[in-house]
Amino acid sequence: MKTLYSKIYDFLRNKYYWFALIRILLGLFFVVASVGKILEPYQDFLYVIQNYEVFPSFLEPVIAFFFPWIEFFLGLFLCVGLWLRPVMYAVLMMLGSFILIVGQAIARQLPINYCGCMGGMFSTDIKEIIRLDIGLFILLLIMVRYFDKFSSFSLDRYFFREKQS
Repeated sequence: MKTLYSKIYDFLRNKYYWFALIRILLGLFFVVASVGKILEPYQDFLYVIQNYEVFPSFLEPVIAFFFPWIEFFLGLFLCVGLWLRPVMYAVLMMLGSFILIVGQAIARQLPINYCGCMGGMFSTDIKEIIRLDIGLFILLLIMVRYFDKFSSFSLDRYFFREKQS
């Protein structure tokens, strides 16, 4: 009979739990980031989008309204592992666009003090945000490369296994 300590040790030694945990934490990051924007009036996020001076004015309200929901569902699907491969590619595209948008703001030296990344919950300098985005982008590239490991404990695996039986 195994002791509780040995069960915990065996659990932690299984590297696939760690891959799943990384995927879930990354998904939670995007869920939390989007909730701040969803709960605030969309005009707050619209103001942030306008500060970056990238999009035409007729698109800005549409982006301000729909983007937090897209970010929320991508994060949620990343957490539970539903449609995992397309979600990972969508998050890669989202992070790539963040890097380009923030990068152009830094290059143009726009006077942006509030990045708007986490809604009103958290704010930091945009130079810190671009570092974070690049780090998350690299992490997601690794996740795509080693998809089989990061898809462990996902709904995709459950549904795929159900079809095999």
